[in-house]
Amino acid sequence: MVICPKFVFLHMHKSAGTFVNRMLLERIPYSKQIGYHLPYSELPTVYQRLPVLGTVRNPWAYYVSWFSFQSQMAQPNLLFNLVSNYRQQGFEQSITNLLTLSDNSQLRDKLMLSLPEQFQNSGLNLIRSDIESMQTDSGFYSFLYQRMYKGANSLTVLPAENLRDSLRHYLEQTDPFLVERTTDYLQQAPRANTSRHKPYREYYSTELSELVAHKDQTLIQKYHYQF
Repeated sequence: MVICPKFVFLHMHKSAGTFVNRMLLERIPYSKQIGYHLPYSELPTVYQRLPVLGTVRNPWAYYVSWFSFQSQMAQPNLLFNLVSNYRQQGFEQSITNLLTLSDNSQLRDKLMLSLPEQFQNSGLNLIRSDIESMQTDSGFYSFLYQRMYKGANSLTVLPAENLRDSLRHYLEQTDPFLVERTTDYLQQAPRANTSRHKPYREYYSTELSELVAHKDQTLIQKYHYQF
């Protein structure tokens, strides 16, 4: 969560947020980070008058990125360990478990009881009450989206797939001075916090692709995503 003089940026997990975070903190004067992967509900009242900026990405791509990133870590996070049975399951079964987490009371309870009650400043930053509020039949990425942006004031969500152009346009509309300070960053800065993997379509069976389409259908339709 980054507070800028004219807007607030909410860092959506594995959705190009690190790239935006760095740009804001490095190039926009008086910007400050007050939390990591915190949802709008945690925004201090004094800043709630500000419009909110966020990002989103294709859910099929998100699950590949998340699985690949965690697989390449020496110590994956708790969620990955649970849905992959501590690396015993591959992509297909792990993501099936993740997508059906809201319907799997045993796995859901195990995750909930292992999470802290208060927000931390690292990782995915889920807490017990987040999992308690998961809606049945919701995909995990849709759950993260709702958790992050629910109640946000004057919300603008930029798709990660054309982030540099849409971010430049957003800054132009907000304050032309910001464009001057960020142009070279948007043109030259490399992608941030990436993982190594093949094109996301190569990871999906027909069944798993259709499961994402069902579980994350509202988000997919809202942003016109396709497999």
